[in-house]
Amino acid sequence: SSPQVEPVSSQVCWKCGEIIPLGNFCPACGKELFRICPNCKTKYSSQYHICSNCGTDHRKYEKEQELERVRQKKREEEQKEEERRASLRASKIKQYKSYEVFASVIGAQIQLSWVSDIQRKELSPLLRELRAEIRKDKYNTIDWDTDLTKIERAKTKLSSNQTLESIQKELTRRQEQERIEREKERIK
Repeated sequence: SSPQVEPVSSQVCWKCGEIIPLGNFCPACGKELFRICPNCKTKYSSQYHICSNCGTDHRKYEKEQELERVRQKKREEEQKEEERRASLRASKIKQYKSYEVFASVIGAQIQLSWVSDIQRKELSPLLRELRAEIRKDKYNTIDWDTDLTKIERAKTKLSSNQTLESIQKELTRRQEQERIEREKERIK
């Protein structure tokens, strides 16, 4: 008959040398006795830095993992920054298009037949200035992160002009008058 092997019920802590019950930690000194290889998942003694099964050095592996976490965090931050820039770019494009529409409307208003040449001469340089600023931003290398303050300044200068305000009031009055006349025609 073959000899009976008794199951092992204790071990020696490689750190402090105490005989201790089987487990992953030494109850005497608190040292972790085993680690799991991050590559092949084999359990091996924590006194060694290299897995006896696959040869993975856990110190290098952990450094690589930390580097990958840092790279991932950087990629996420770059993605957030790109999304922020894209959002800003979209809002600037929307704002820019509103300036183009504004310039077109004003251009059409001062070309109305009842607008006097004197009024046109007063407003045309202001409108040209606004259009020049719009073109400069549109056709130059556009840096959408910069403010469109020059365009806004030119727009404000034009829109606050009293001659333009009087033209717009007259236009509104004429449109209202036309609406009333159409209403009278419809009632007849």
